[in-house]
Amino acid sequence: MRYIPNSPEERSDMLAAVGLGSADDLFKSIPSDVQLGRELNITHAHAEPEVIGAMEEFAAKNTAATKPSFLGAGVYSHF
Repeated sequence: MRYIPNSPEERSDMLAAVGLGSADDLFKSIPSDVQLGRELNITHAHAEPEVIGAMEEFAAKNTAATKPSFLGAGVYSHF
């Protein structure tokens, strides 16, 4: 599944559809003392090919692919 972000207009339309004026209105029911209160400390956005490449590098480190795996053996549809 591809990630396709919504435009600001689409976000406004979605908020209006549920009767809200802003994204902050979504979180009003959460007590402020348990809200983070700051931006998340996450890395910058990556292009899809970069993410796929990183996942392929992680997968290449998986040693289970080089050894026999019996995980799920005997599992099949039962009626």
